[in-house]
Amino acid sequence: MKHGFVDPLKPMRYAEPEVLQHEAAVRLFIGRVATLVDELNTVAKAVNADSPSTARHLRLVSQQMSAMALTALETWPKVLR
Repeated sequence: MKHGFVDPLKPMRYAEPEVLQHEAAVRLFIGRVATLVDELNTVAKAVNADSPSTARHLRLVSQQMSAMALTALETWPKVLR
């Protein structure tokens, strides 16, 4: 019967491709969030004259999305290459 525990004497070389896949996913996520933030800021500037409260809300959402992407980037485990 095979158990799910890791043998401490065996090197964990199989985890590296998973890290690279997750890193690609994180890069894609951060890129998409950056695009969304830019679009939200553009729309906020466009609607500022007609609807200042909507523009403020869009800027707030934009700041929250930026903070989320920055947190994801800072907390992502670093891999030595």
